Amino acid sequence: MVRHCGSTITILLILVQTVFALGTDDQEKVRVHFAVLPLSSQTAQQTLYYTQEGKPEVSDAIELSLNPRERSDYYFYNGINPMPVFIKEKNEEGVTELSPVYQVNFANSGGRWLIMLEAPPQDPTLRPYGSHCMPYDESRFPEGSLLFFNTTGANFYGILGENQVTIQPGANQPIDISEYYEDEIAVGLVVKDGDQIHKVLVSKMSFYPDRRTLMILRPPKRSGSYRIQAQRITEYMGKFDSNDSGA
Repeated sequence: MVRHCGSTITILLILVQTVFALGTDDQEKVRVHFAVLPLSSQTAQQTLYYTQEGKPEVSDAIELSLNPRERSDYYFYNGINPMPVFIKEKNEEGVTELSPVYQVNFANSGGRWLIMLEAPPQDPTLRPYGSHCMPYDESRFPEGSLLFFNTTGANFYGILGENQVTIQPGANQPIDISEYYEDEIAVGLVVKDGDQIHKVLVSKMSFYPDRRTLMILRPPKRSGSYRIQAQRITEYMGKFDSNDSGA
């Protein structure tokens, strides 16, 4: 009886582990469309690849277009999550292999996404390199809006035109900027450090119809500075018009 009970428990454990493994496989695979944006010219100097299933097979390598001034066109990916992004390296035998340098995690399957890639660290052997990923569907980021993506770990507070804003880490909610079309408005952000307040961004911006604007907030260039970096990406969503002052 004891042996029988032990065998039953063993079989049940195997069944549970098998079901769990199947469930994990389902959760680890995604089907998405994604675009890529390097966050610096140094990042864009890399030659990066991905593969359809995320496997390091050189014959399946698809090169990614990297332009620090605008996002790439969309790619389709059907494979493991996180998605590895590779470089080509030669192994000890001189054979070219794909080596993962970024690991991009999609929060869920489906839809369109924007991947933002940080520059390699001073020691490029420290992998994976930094990356960010956000939903990029028009339903989540519509025409006529401004969306702040905060790559720092700090909360920022300030003004956008006549409105007060709070910018949290990661992707924030899009802000309707249609009331500001073709007007130059002030943008000012501060960070609170205990009882002290430090200015982190002071600028002026103009907006035009048929567009959406992504403002990427990045850490200061210099250690000890509070002035953050701001990278603006404006996408024209309408039909091209050479007479459009904002085209």
